Amino acid sequence: MVNKTPKNNEALCENSIVENVWDNSVPVEKSSYLHEDVEYINLDRFKHDKRKLTMLDLFCGAGGFAVGCSWAGFQSVFGVDHLKPAMNTWMLNHPNSIGCLGNIKKVDPLYVKRLLEERGVEKIHLITGGVPCQGFSLANRKHNDFDERNFLFLEYMRFVPSC
Repeated sequence: MVNKTPKNNEALCENSIVENVWDNSVPVEKSSYLHEDVEYINLDRFKHDKRKLTMLDLFCGAGGFAVGCSWAGFQSVFGVDHLKPAMNTWMLNHPNSIGCLGNIKKVDPLYVKRLLEERGVEKIHLITGGVPCQGFSLANRKHNDFDERNFLFLEYMRFVPSC
């Protein structure tokens, strides 16, 4: 985990890890921070602690679920998100895990299982994730029952059989 000190925060900003993410003139879905393709990160630095229960962190964002679960004794072995600044933060907090930057609909659960098995992970004990809620949130004045994000929870079900 990254120590949260003013000096570290300043260094992160200077190294462009933290930037001005949102340009209000660009629609969110057109943002260059969103990645539709799939890129696997950290394959060569993965380290599995066999004493810990393992988890997948779908829609991982910056990693709140994974941090909480690590306090409970889990190791997040894989995280996926399509927002680059969120994935950068997740990777800082989980430097020995595999990250996946991209659209979860394009991630093959069997490929993820194979990646993890090749690195000694025999079983996934928990699947977590923070599914986007903008489409059905009452706080969003433009919420829409047919927003495609409302159905992303189904992506969990694609991963369950391979775990």
